[in-house]
Amino acid sequence: MDSHSTPLPEPGSPQFFASLYAHVSDATDVPVDKHVFTCLLFCLIARAHLPSGNHLLLRSQREELSHLREMVVSILSDIFGLMTLHLRCRSDTSPDSLLSDLLSYSVSEGDGAGGPSNHSRKSSTGNSRASSGTGRRQPGPLSHPGTGNFRSHSSSLRSRGGGPFGPLPQALVVTSLGRSTHDTQECLWNVLRARSCVYNGTVHHLPDDLLVVVLNDIGDGRERPHVIPCLLDQFSFSSYVSIPNSFAQPQSTPSAPSSPVIPMHYLHRLKQHPLPSLDPFLANYMSNLLTAATQHPLLQTLLVGNRARAAFKHFTAVSTIMFCNEDGRRQTQHPTQEDIARVYVHVLGHRVSIRNVGEGVLSILDRTLVALPHDKSQVWRPGMKRGETVPQIMRDILVGV
Repeated sequence: MDSHSTPLPEPGSPQFFASLYAHVSDATDVPVDKHVFTCLLFCLIARAHLPSGNHLLLRSQREELSHLREMVVSILSDIFGLMTLHLRCRSDTSPDSLLSDLLSYSVSEGDGAGGPSNHSRKSSTGNSRASSGTGRRQPGPLSHPGTGNFRSHSSSLRSRGGGPFGPLPQALVVTSLGRSTHDTQECLWNVLRARSCVYNGTVHHLPDDLLVVVLNDIGDGRERPHVIPCLLDQFSFSSYVSIPNSFAQPQSTPSAPSSPVIPMHYLHRLKQHPLPSLDPFLANYMSNLLTAATQHPLLQTLLVGNRARAAFKHFTAVSTIMFCNEDGRRQTQHPTQEDIARVYVHVLGHRVSIRNVGEGVLSILDRTLVALPHDKSQVWRPGMKRGETVPQIMRDILVGV
């Protein structure tokens, strides 16, 4: 459909997010997953206000990660118009090969002599295979379940000036990061922390607005992703994504739009939109929620520090811009409890894990958690884990504080 069939809404206007999502849906041939789109938009808007470590972690079932990767790459490149690179890590991915993959692009097969160049905003390079195909739409905690498909295509970017290195990507989608070595993960952490890297004696500076999206399997819902803590701390927002097996693959891959659905100048306006101030009462409420998480006897919360507190504050304000006037009222001056509840689990969920029984504070509780004689199956022993997951415990905290 025509990308200009519906006008782009003004930031802070009534029904802002609903109108923006309607514009995106009208401009595409197939539905765009609302939950994944929302998570990406959260991080893109927050970058101007929280530029350091403002990256995204999406978690899904292992068998669904390839479909999720296609969705993310398609939204970043086709909807937001960002030059997007997919990097697939392996157990033998070295720091040097990671940097080479980040910096290197190959010439697109479609860019032959005697014809005009046709540059794609998508690329898959290095240890990753070229992503080509389609994905499936899935429900998530910020959206309603639905069905549908999305468009996806892939080609490589021509290197700048015919040299071995092209323009650095504006978005980086990383898969299988947990399989890489400690040294490789530490290399990526240094790149994100310094926003630059040195390769073959040359310093390469990353774009200021680079967004990194790491895709990771859910695991058992109790542990943090298998990523070193300093690198994990660079990710300010996370979410679980579910892709039902009943969603069928589309038969063909729709063509990509000639121009992004959301123009770069409009995305810049969203990033520069001023954040609303935080009411002192709600600031105290947010502090109580953080304290409740750090003092919860079942949670390991060593990564809930100053960076997490800053992200909690900024994403709450971003939520106000996106959702505060869904009922048509004039935009409120301050965030609300609904905004806080909307982002709480997403900001902290990947930073915490559930302790083993017998670890830390729970070693004291072991003595009192002996079941009655008629129900020996409930006897807790050191090393055993409880049935709760991190999201369940954090939702309980929201209810109790």
